[in-house]
Amino acid sequence: MSAVVTIRMEDPGLKLEKETNSLNLLREKMEKCSTLSKDMCSILTSFDEHLMKLEQTILPVYLETGNLQRRQENIDKILDRLDYVIQYYNVPKEVESKIRDGPSGCLQSYLECLKKIQSSIDFFQKNNQDCQELVELSTLFDDGAESLQSEFRNLLYRYSKPIPAITILDMLGMDDEMPTEEEKLSVEQLPDHVLQDLVKISQWLQSNNSEDYINVYSSIRSNVLTRSIQNLKDHLKNSSGSSNTLTVQNSPQMGSRRSIAKESTPRKPPKKIQQMFVRKATAVIAKYSPTVESAMLGHRFQSSLLPETKDEVIENDVMSFMTSVSGLLKLMQSELNLMHGVIPNKNKKVVFERVVTQAMENLVSEGELIVSKVKKSVSRHEFSAALNLFPILRHLMAIKADFEKLFQGCSSTLYDKLRGFVITVQATISKTLEEFIESIKNDPDTKMPKDGTVHQLTSNAIMLLEQLQDYQDILSSVLALQDSSFAASKDKGKLAFAQYITRVLSALTTTLNNKSNYYSDGFLCAIFRLNNLHYILKALQRTGLIEIVKLHASDVEKNLNLQIRDQKRVYSQSWSRVLHYVMEVDKPISQQRAVSNTSQLPTSMKLRDKDKQNIKDKFAGFNKEMEEITRTQKAYAVPDVELRESLKRDNKEFIIPKYTMFYEKYIDAGFTKNTDKYIKYTPQDISNTIDTFFDAAA
Repeated sequence: MSAVVTIRMEDPGLKLEKETNSLNLLREKMEKCSTLSKDMCSILTSFDEHLMKLEQTILPVYLETGNLQRRQENIDKILDRLDYVIQYYNVPKEVESKIRDGPSGCLQSYLECLKKIQSSIDFFQKNNQDCQELVELSTLFDDGAESLQSEFRNLLYRYSKPIPAITILDMLGMDDEMPTEEEKLSVEQLPDHVLQDLVKISQWLQSNNSEDYINVYSSIRSNVLTRSIQNLKDHLKNSSGSSNTLTVQNSPQMGSRRSIAKESTPRKPPKKIQQMFVRKATAVIAKYSPTVESAMLGHRFQSSLLPETKDEVIENDVMSFMTSVSGLLKLMQSELNLMHGVIPNKNKKVVFERVVTQAMENLVSEGELIVSKVKKSVSRHEFSAALNLFPILRHLMAIKADFEKLFQGCSSTLYDKLRGFVITVQATISKTLEEFIESIKNDPDTKMPKDGTVHQLTSNAIMLLEQLQDYQDILSSVLALQDSSFAASKDKGKLAFAQYITRVLSALTTTLNNKSNYYSDGFLCAIFRLNNLHYILKALQRTGLIEIVKLHASDVEKNLNLQIRDQKRVYSQSWSRVLHYVMEVDKPISQQRAVSNTSQLPTSMKLRDKDKQNIKDKFAGFNKEMEEITRTQKAYAVPDVELRESLKRDNKEFIIPKYTMFYEKYIDAGFTKNTDKYIKYTPQDISNTIDTFFDAAA
């Protein structure tokens, strides 16, 4: 508070003096600043004058320099443009020698030359269409394109070789052996470097709208595929000529590891194809081998039943055809894969169709030839020849999906050929099976087995049915269901087969009954029917066909047994003439029957001469009829051991008890002094004689 009072109380004079001094100092500063400003203005004015003078001096130089720079740039641009243009004029000289030499060995540089030519042509067409260089370049370009076409053709022709038959068989064999991924692709159609060159050439030709190479490719690869399949056929033919089992060595092209591991192991056709013919061969052996047939069915072996060798030719053709079909499928898949990069996607299916058409047509023609051979055999009533078509049909149906996949996008014409062949095979089989039934119904053979053994027709029919059993899975495609009530069944093949067996058995039994009427001996007729019915029943049971037939006719086994029993009853009547003499229909000494509880007459009873003669007549008649039936039935044949022994046993049970009673009754009756003349047979002799029945050698 005291400080404030002090300020307020300060002397005004002093304060004025201070203010005055400050004002003077300010004036001095202002004057000095004014002076400095004037000096700066003078300097700036002078500098401005100097700049104006410099500008007046430098500006013309600057302008001239700019003009010179623009001129230099224009000159550089003109020179660059001249160099650009001149290079096009120099292209003909630069590339002519390379174009004339062709692309062989230097494809990449050749394509670069063609690229330069194309650029030059484009330049001259835009800027100077009348120049001579354009003509030269166009000529060179055409020559280059033609050379590329030739190089494409030469490369493809030079390196496209038919696939060896051994390699194809190895490829097919892999399907049975589950190969690794490496082994699946081990077949090389073309070397990698050649394939790369073909891809480059095809891409260039395609980009320049030149598609003649596609026709070249189609022609060459079609020829290679056709030759590959033909080589396979020739190999199979030669192999089958030297051995029934085709054996070849592994191809060295199938990969080193696989070849080293198996090079010493003989190669065979695909197991699936072999197994079809192994089953058939087994059936043929069972049919025509005397030991097998006699042991299994008791059928008397006849040399006239031996198969003819011409059927083996058809089997070889079938095996060759099936192997060729599988080989063609593999090669077609390989061909489709080979086109990748070489043929544009839009043209692939068209080219593929061209490549495989000839091979496919040849194979279908071969199949049709087999069908034609089968038809000729069937026309001679060699119906078993049609069995050769079943493996073909099964094989084609098994790989049908693979062919359909390959033919997707192709015209229907190509696949229709294969499908048409399948239909032909189905129709031929179906017609043959129907004709077989008709041939059974109308069998013209009137020559009957003299001994009443199993008829050849029966053996053939059963054998055909047994062999058809292996193809139940495809029978639905060749046999129509006769009974519509089974249409909803899942296993139509087995049901169709059951109905067919029923029809065959019905026709067979009817025909056999009709044929048996040719026998003048009614009892031989019964033996004939008995042999055939028993053969049919046992064959159906042995092969398992009986269970299949029961699907359609559940009582078939019962009916066959009833028929067999009926024929046994008819046959037993052959003893009626023998029994006539021992049954004592006339009862010559009936008055003595009640004399004793035994069957013998009292030795003390004296027979009348009339009774003696009656007994003599009975023994004489019995002996005569016994000799006759022995002679007759020794010539009868009952080849089945079980049936033969059953008939002998029935005969003994039927005749011996009755003859024993007769024999014991009169053996000591004293009806004759010459006993050996009238009593030729003891009961044991009768039994021994019956044991000689049904055996001409006994």
